[in-house]
Amino acid sequence: MIRFKCQSCGEPLTSPDSTAGETGRCPHCREIFDIPSPRAAAKPAGLLRLVCPGCDKTLGVPAAAAGKPCVCPSCSLKFLVPADAEPEPAPAPRSRRGRDDDEDDGPARRRPRDDDEDDDRRPARRRSRDDDEDDDEPVSRSRRPRDDDEDDEDDRPSRRSRSKPKKRRKSRGGGGGLPDWYRGPLGRLAENAVITVLLGLLALAVPGLGGGLLTAWGFVLMMGGSIWFLVLSAKEGVDQLLLNLFIPFYSLYYAISRWDNVKHPVTLYLIGLVQYLIGAFVFLLPLLAMAQQQQQMR
Repeated sequence: MIRFKCQSCGEPLTSPDSTAGETGRCPHCREIFDIPSPRAAAKPAGLLRLVCPGCDKTLGVPAAAAGKPCVCPSCSLKFLVPADAEPEPAPAPRSRRGRDDDEDDGPARRRPRDDDEDDDRRPARRRSRDDDEDDDEPVSRSRRPRDDDEDDEDDRPSRRSRSKPKKRRKSRGGGGGLPDWYRGPLGRLAENAVITVLLGLLALAVPGLGGGLLTAWGFVLMMGGSIWFLVLSAKEGVDQLLLNLFIPFYSLYYAISRWDNVKHPVTLYLIGLVQYLIGAFVFLLPLLAMAQQQQQMR
């Protein structure tokens, strides 16, 4: 009786001596194997994996040394190899069934390539050019019988044109229909120039009233520009507010260094100052004339 193990799953099997050299099928893994000769089956093969009792190192001992003494190469401890130790199964060779199938099939056939793979293997420049050409070609669609309603739909713009809304042009004058220059310091200057002209015309008829109103309006603009200037400086810090209040000429340095932030209140203050001086001159001019006449009469 021949005793051996399955070459695929390692299951121990037995076979009569008369079947030596023939093939069989494992009842467990259903793989075809070669039945060895009795002499080859009786001879142990492979390595025994043992753990040294002295240094706990895994050793590889030939299977023929089963039941014999062995010396550990690391700790030089001599111990007895167990006689019932089983060697590691040899690597399972490829079954004859698999070889027969390969021989019947002949040389391996190459898998047919798909169209997508052919497109991917093209150069990037050529692939992009082909994609552009494909985009230009119209896409054929199944058409239904045309109705009157569909004729009206054909007059509508295409889907591609609807997907890209037109950008609206921004008005040059900004919001509210006002030009850009009017929303800046020049706008304040133009407004107060008109007010100054109107009050000047009033001063020609009634010098005291026109001059007084122009002086009061200039004073209001000066106070508004000053308060606005201090509020902007306070947003930057309390120290800047105190410096502008108590340090002489620091406001001039602050206005020059931060002109983009304080140009509106500074412009308003200067316009109010000019109107205040003109109004004071118009208001005091009749008084000075009256005083001069009294001196001449004396």
